[in-house]
Amino acid sequence: METSNYELKRQSREHLTGNWGLTIGTFLVVMLITSTASAIPIVNIFVSAACTVGLIIFSLNLLKDNAQFEDAFKAFPDILRLTGASFLIGLFAFLWSLLFLIPGIIKAYSYSMTLYIMSEDLDIYIMDAIEKSRHMMNGFKMKLFLLELSFIGWGILCLFTLGIGFLWLVPYVSVAKAAFYNDIKTINGVA
Repeated sequence: METSNYELKRQSREHLTGNWGLTIGTFLVVMLITSTASAIPIVNIFVSAACTVGLIIFSLNLLKDNAQFEDAFKAFPDILRLTGASFLIGLFAFLWSLLFLIPGIIKAYSYSMTLYIMSEDLDIYIMDAIEKSRHMMNGFKMKLFLLELSFIGWGILCLFTLGIGFLWLVPYVSVAKAAFYNDIKTINGVA
């Protein structure tokens, strides 16, 4: 049975309760690493892919109540494959957007679970993960869009805190998207 976006957000808050210090600390360290790596664009490409998947692993583990700081760095041994996946996702979405902007956005949502899939299946081929994401997201693209859209008010409020509020919002969104992934994985019979 499909879980509502409200329920996904409630689950996220429930798992974040008591874990905010660990979560904010982990996300802050990863953000500092990626911002430092951004000084050298080619390094940033590789580091950001591994850090993104590391935060996915952390968020998925937080939902299982066993998240650790080290989870954010578990993806680094697989850095080349993850960078390749990120590149292909971006390339495919870009090529679809050449038709018009809307098809590119729709395809970006179709491919949005690829890195989640790869974070759990270390042996899956990139194209298989992209294809699996595409199938998983059938009928769920609008739900993910609405989940992300539901955080826009919080994002605006964070601007009034000179960005400090994003220290709470970014992990909250990440854990909510991980809950979304777990939900559609269960619905698709992948779990």
